[in-house]
Amino acid sequence: MKLLDHSEIQNLEVGRIITLVLWIWCLFALLIYIVICNTIGPEVVIDSERTDSVFNILKYILYVIAVVLLTAAYFLHKAIFTPGSTLNHIGRWLTGLGLFPLIFVYMRKERSALWEYIPGMFSIYTLCLAVGIYGLIIFLIQGDWFALYILVGSAAAMMVYVRPRKQELMDFAIQIKEINNSAVRLSSPI
Repeated sequence: MKLLDHSEIQNLEVGRIITLVLWIWCLFALLIYIVICNTIGPEVVIDSERTDSVFNILKYILYVIAVVLLTAAYFLHKAIFTPGSTLNHIGRWLTGLGLFPLIFVYMRKERSALWEYIPGMFSIYTLCLAVGIYGLIIFLIQGDWFALYILVGSAAAMMVYVRPRKQELMDFAIQIKEINNSAVRLSSPI
């Protein structure tokens, strides 16, 4: 039995291209952070000896938050896109907490793979971009090149890990279609 017809595959390919463009722009934004810091250099660093300990504490807090966000991005990706995952519903719920209200996904009678895939990937990319911004903040406050490169590099590495994959989207669409088909069978009268 062929699970996806030609028009569904074309729609999924368009959605994957949209996600790929988002992914490229997010990677480009991470590169821009490094270009900005290399251009302005450490001359703009806040120079204050009294608040150095406060900035060190802030740096370590941002490191911890960055680790939490990258871990959340990894598990959100696993929760949403692993076929048959018990965390699937939790992942979709967490995605709904972001910029895309879950009501638009669940008000539809049939769930759409693209309605869940694009917001999910965008939510993951935003977590990665936040980590890059933390590197930029630490650089602007302390002139710490190491923190900049570590945080932007780890964000870029996570972005590469969660890049849009065609097979992942196809498997996800098949999973959603099976859920829709089973929901139709359960709701139909005997």
